[in-house]
Amino acid sequence: MIRRIRAAVAAFRNPTPVPASSLDFAFGGTVWPGLAKLAEESNEVGQVLAKLIQTGGDSQHWSGDLVEMLVEELPDLLAAYHVFFCLNPVLHPHAAAMNDRALAKTRQFFAWHYDTLAERKA
Repeated sequence: MIRRIRAAVAAFRNPTPVPASSLDFAFGGTVWPGLAKLAEESNEVGQVLAKLIQTGGDSQHWSGDLVEMLVEELPDLLAAYHVFFCLNPVLHPHAAAMNDRALAKTRQFFAWHYDTLAERKA
């Protein structure tokens, strides 16, 4: 038992260097850097959204105020997207098309919202 503890302490004091390939998908990696952070932040927003659905839209949840969580998590997601885009030059030639699509989707989503409101009032 003592040997195992000593070995664990030695490993903690002298950690094995992380191979570069294990950083792929993370910041500092060479394969889709920032992808792991983008996925993490997407999931954190998804968790808050799921809690809002579970509470029927009530922002009070046993884990905290869901509006405050959204105020914290949505900018994190936006930042992760921006950094992911910047760190992956393969996306850069598609920037204009991506912006056009985002604008078109924004218009479409607003149209859906206002069309649905109008239908409910009719």
